[in-house]
Amino acid sequence: MMSYRRIVNKKNRLVNSKSRFHSLSDNKLFNDFLSRCQMIVTGVGKYDFFVNCQVLENLEVDIQDMHSYSDLEAFERLLKTILFITHHPCLFDPEKGSLKTLVDAMIQAGEFHYDCSASIRKDIEKVLKPYGLMPSHPMKKGYYLGTAILSRSELLQVFQLLQAQATSLTDPASLSVYETFKQRLEYSKITTSDIYPVRAIANRTIIDHSLLPSSSIAHTPQLIEEAILAGQLLEFRHLQGAARYPNQAELVFFKAWPLQLVFHNIAWYLGYELAEGAFQGLLCFERLDRLFLGQKQTQTRDMKIQQISLAKLQKLYQASSSIYLGRDAQLQRQYLSAKSGQRRHLEITLELWFSDYIFQFVSEGTNRFPQNKMQMSPKLNGIIPNKKERMFSLPKTGDPCFPNRFRVQLPCWSVDDIDLQRWILTYGNDVTVYLSIRGYKKPPSFSRLRIIDSRQVGFNCIP
Repeated sequence: MMSYRRIVNKKNRLVNSKSRFHSLSDNKLFNDFLSRCQMIVTGVGKYDFFVNCQVLENLEVDIQDMHSYSDLEAFERLLKTILFITHHPCLFDPEKGSLKTLVDAMIQAGEFHYDCSASIRKDIEKVLKPYGLMPSHPMKKGYYLGTAILSRSELLQVFQLLQAQATSLTDPASLSVYETFKQRLEYSKITTSDIYPVRAIANRTIIDHSLLPSSSIAHTPQLIEEAILAGQLLEFRHLQGAARYPNQAELVFFKAWPLQLVFHNIAWYLGYELAEGAFQGLLCFERLDRLFLGQKQTQTRDMKIQQISLAKLQKLYQASSSIYLGRDAQLQRQYLSAKSGQRRHLEITLELWFSDYIFQFVSEGTNRFPQNKMQMSPKLNGIIPNKKERMFSLPKTGDPCFPNRFRVQLPCWSVDDIDLQRWILTYGNDVTVYLSIRGYKKPPSFSRLRIIDSRQVGFNCIP
């Protein structure tokens, strides 16, 4: 009886409202239409159907086959909502909330002339989420459909950034994605030929891949990426004739867990964890072009372990002066496990005294080293950036030639860091170096820092 009454009431509403129907007023056809929409939005299925929705004034439809959107006005509201969210995803005003922000934007765009928040809420709850056009989770920061999370202008901005990385950093993986991205934009009639390159990445790799041996893993970074994501052990060896530092191991095969590909200054590097031998557990970086793969390994490990090792690698990198992380696995473990206040015996204090001419440039580099480990004298112009008072709190040196003080605490292995030494040597006669090794049990090698003496720059070791 109740079911019959609902049908009668529904029929009366349709008749009394003088509703116009359409070719998808039939429930089965409408469900098929929504299913096809869901296939397009989620990228599943073919994109080869066309919906010809006609307005039918005198449509005779069995009331049992009708649905909530048989009325043309409700159906058009649903389609307008789908189209608007597709082209304007993630609209959000924290003072209004997701729904109010969406409705106001549609009214402003002329899609509606009244507040239809309640109707659109029902559209979302009854159609967009149940049919998979919209994710099922709460959308408190704006609405989107499928993977359409960027607007047209945002897509072009991302395209420009990807274009800069793919072309400037010689990244084969990014280049492949870039070409696909470019083709998809062209298919969508979004032109990229007239884009003005407002931003660019000036860094570029110093490696010409065409001159590398075919075995170099620089040619196949995608294999390394796959191994990283699979937690797969790899066997490496340095290429014959590849440049090497005095404290590096001999030219033998070694097994390691690849963790991350990183572009640093001039080239692509592989961050990895040694898996065996005297240096087992050592975290370090090596240039891709200097390595080739050995025999295939079958051993893998859980991604959680991969993520833990990657977090350690990144922590050491963030604390160090560059990508050089030393050659002592035990020292790395001690540094990682020690509390911040207990790391002093594992750190060096590097103090540089600069002339006024050079210090005006040095004092601009407020993010060159870890900010909580870096201090310097007040800036020459007397202007201290907001929230940087502690960084510019050191007193002047009192030396008329080198009156400006710069101090940074770094892991003890940084004394052998080529990048750090190169940075210091750049300033020539305008810098004096003071180095404290207080608490460091294993005396570091100062051999390269002593090169500064040949440039007539003072070197002093604080006792």
